[in-house]
Amino acid sequence: MNYFSLDDRKKEDILKEIKELAGSYVPEWRLEEKDREDPGAALVEIFSEMYEGMIDRLNDVPERFYYEYLNLLGVENSRPEAAEGLVQFNISDSVDDTVRVPENSLLYIAPEDDDDESVVYETCQSIDASSNAVKAAYYVNSVEGLIEKLDFNSVENFFMSGNHENLQRHFFSISQNDIFNLSGKAEIALRIIAETDYLRNEVSSHLTDKEHVRWFYMTEDGEKNIDDISKRTENIILKKNTDDRIIADEDGNYKIFCELNGKWEDFFLDGIRVSGSAAGAIHADELFYGEFPITRKKGGYCFGHAPAPYEEFYIKSDTAFNKKGSEVLVEFDMDIISYIGYDDSVPQYVYGDMIIDKNSAVALEAEDVYVSELVWEYYNGSGWNYIETKGNQNPFSGKNDGALAIRFIIPEDIESTDVNSREGYYIRARVVSVENANSTRPRWLLPFVKDVNIKWSCIEERVPEKFEMQNNAEKKTVTGWDGKSAVRLDIFSDIELLHPAVYICFEKKLMGMPFSVMFDLENNAILQEQVRYEVWTGKRFETVHVIDDTDNLEHSGPVYFYFNAETAEGDFFGENGYWLRVSAGQKPIRSKKFCPRVRGISVNVSRVIQRQHAEEEIFSNDEYIKNKKLKLLNAPVLDLEVWVNETDGIKTEIIKKLEKEYPDRIREEVDEDGVTNYWIKWKRIRESDSASENDRVYTVDPYNAEIRFGDGKYGMIVPEGFENIRVNYTYGGGIRGNADVGRLESFLIPVARVESVRNISSLSGGMGQGSMERVLKYGKYRISHQNRAVSVEDFDNIIYENFGSIAHVKTFDGMNADGEPEKGHVTVVISGMPGGSERTDKELCSKVKRFLNEHADCTLISAGNLEVRTASNIEIYADITVTIINPDEAASTQEKIKGTIKKLIEEKWAQREIGNQIKLSEVYKALKEIRNIKTVKKIIFEGSWYENGKRMLSPIENDAEFPYSTVRSGEHKVNIEI
Repeated sequence: MNYFSLDDRKKEDILKEIKELAGSYVPEWRLEEKDREDPGAALVEIFSEMYEGMIDRLNDVPERFYYEYLNLLGVENSRPEAAEGLVQFNISDSVDDTVRVPENSLLYIAPEDDDDESVVYETCQSIDASSNAVKAAYYVNSVEGLIEKLDFNSVENFFMSGNHENLQRHFFSISQNDIFNLSGKAEIALRIIAETDYLRNEVSSHLTDKEHVRWFYMTEDGEKNIDDISKRTENIILKKNTDDRIIADEDGNYKIFCELNGKWEDFFLDGIRVSGSAAGAIHADELFYGEFPITRKKGGYCFGHAPAPYEEFYIKSDTAFNKKGSEVLVEFDMDIISYIGYDDSVPQYVYGDMIIDKNSAVALEAEDVYVSELVWEYYNGSGWNYIETKGNQNPFSGKNDGALAIRFIIPEDIESTDVNSREGYYIRARVVSVENANSTRPRWLLPFVKDVNIKWSCIEERVPEKFEMQNNAEKKTVTGWDGKSAVRLDIFSDIELLHPAVYICFEKKLMGMPFSVMFDLENNAILQEQVRYEVWTGKRFETVHVIDDTDNLEHSGPVYFYFNAETAEGDFFGENGYWLRVSAGQKPIRSKKFCPRVRGISVNVSRVIQRQHAEEEIFSNDEYIKNKKLKLLNAPVLDLEVWVNETDGIKTEIIKKLEKEYPDRIREEVDEDGVTNYWIKWKRIRESDSASENDRVYTVDPYNAEIRFGDGKYGMIVPEGFENIRVNYTYGGGIRGNADVGRLESFLIPVARVESVRNISSLSGGMGQGSMERVLKYGKYRISHQNRAVSVEDFDNIIYENFGSIAHVKTFDGMNADGEPEKGHVTVVISGMPGGSERTDKELCSKVKRFLNEHADCTLISAGNLEVRTASNIEIYADITVTIINPDEAASTQEKIKGTIKKLIEEKWAQREIGNQIKLSEVYKALKEIRNIKTVKKIIFEGSWYENGKRMLSPIENDAEFPYSTVRSGEHKVNIEI
């Protein structure tokens, strides 16, 4: 005969309980066990021994009495559970419209053995699949000025900054390749063109607000700010007070940039015109006499040592002569070098006399040889043309007392050219004539130039070649403006939405009833507010109706979208596509605890469950009998509905009551004779549930597919009738439905235009009939907890009893979900049966949480202090070094050590309760039992787990280091020393 223990307490446990109670009821009594002088202690001792004896007698209960005891407590075996998971349907890119995948579509996994049957699954939701895909995603928080592009190669935060580059910049640039090609100090004037004087004045004020605006340009060393900004009438004045050179971008454009960081209403302009002037002289870039360069350091002769017609002096300045239409002042730092071009020490004679007397030598004066006439020229693309100059037309003659400078207007058709292999903007002085060029007594007056300084001033406003604007990570470019017509320049534009949101861009139009979007979440965050989904319809984002299988982004799953309005293409953040906006409240999330962490987003995903819908079975009740039983054709039974035709005998007031209180439990059908039949849906209960004689209830044995109705006292007797009972049900479940990722093969009945199907998560959670051992182990605690979780032990026992798919559960009092001490908090840590997935474990957490909401303290629930989380599964690696006795057995000893450690972890540690699995002292004990080991020199244990998407590695140095963990064996390293 088998006996079962109803109570595991011993004398020591009873004494401990009495002592705790004594501290509460009689705090003045200091109970000391075995105190012979204290009569109370003696009574406690006697009572404990007597109580232990009563427990021993109670535990000698025969097996059949124990079963009856459990029946009285209402303990039942667990119901069958069906494996479930997520599948994705692949649609060809050539398909432009949607493909309907109906609800309850059948998919299968072929059997590994020919004698077995295929495992069949059903889709839980109809979807309209398409060849769409996610193109990009952005996190946006306009209040904080954040736009971050999400990259799902790693886990990304939703509604919280992920420390990506902030793409939100409000700036614009103006390209004007004449005026902005600058070196040296300069003053730039920007004339704002707007619809009204008020708007022009307001924009000018914004753009000169030094606190919120930054003007800058690019140099070889990077960005350089323009700090001297002012407003002059209708112009913005930018003073460049440094000599550095503005460089062009990769397209050859010279730009001035403006970045805005204020909080203004959106504003735009109709155009900007540019003018400016040099604030100081700039040096010529290069000087040439013909093909010979002249440097500032040494100087040089403008036309050589013997000027002659057609000699040329070139002046190059890419930042002055390029400014078409500007007035330019060219100043020469120059000396006139004079030298005698003959030997004046030789006597001079008048060679016109008939007779020359040597004594009649006379002194003749030298004749000045100088550049008497020249022209100034520029290159226009086809040749060198004349420039009309003012001022000292010929500063090189040495005959002028005025300033050595010329002034001229840069022609509009000036072009850059190549002089001595140096490309740039040039003017040149070309010699036309030289005075006394043939003199025999020349005194050369040679211009020797040291430097050429240039000043410029833009007389007429110039039209920019290009405007570039960036707002909200979106760039816009305007080119080809004629300078007269209005052109819209969006200088400052902000995001309309004030609360944080994630914008998801799709490649194709969003359509379907429903369209499925899968959110793959890493964590089990609890959002404080409801998630809102909106789609872009061309003018605005409009809320879309959804069925959310993620429980408000609490765990991975699809969200099913029902698009009532047609979605439209839109441009946001520089991306073009079809947009979905996801938000969850007015404020950004500050803690990762409440932040959904998303690994990826995909489409065409549906949940499947290992079940089949049976055809409706119809039964007749020929006689009015108690405990009527019906046998169904398929087992195990999962969900079912039982409808009974109660037209005969049912009272009108009962019909009206049911229609009012339970409209979903009554339906009317008119038969071919015009008679109205009333079908009532009866309720499924457990055998342990209470029921009265008028309750329409039934119980089900799911494994035998048997339905049993009441006997008139415990539930109503089913009425008589022909084919008056209809049963609709599903069947399936069990561990055979559990399968790895990618195992699911195809449709049982093909769906046109679906190319392939793949389960993207493991199919898990399937459980068959639970072991009687589990029922016997935890059923006895029903009498103490009465299906209410009060003590820590109650939480564990009630969860073990009601959830057959849980492998481990451990409740921690005074600890939060992060494993930190926190008063008033209770954290339940669970792990599912082996073979489950992260999704099923998290869904199991959700089921347990919902169950506890009905069976735990309401104060604990309302305060939000009850947490349910999954255990951290730690993979343990051992690094062991030993010396051995027999070298010939080194290899076998090494394998034996690895096997011993693996067995210890998987068969002993993994079976213990959560957080109490690791016992390092057992490692030494296990190794001592291996005979060939002489000494153990080193043992290092490390644990590896994933936290927030990152692999963590930590040494294991004490048993209680990981309170929320379960363990599994990794690969172990064993070093053998002889």
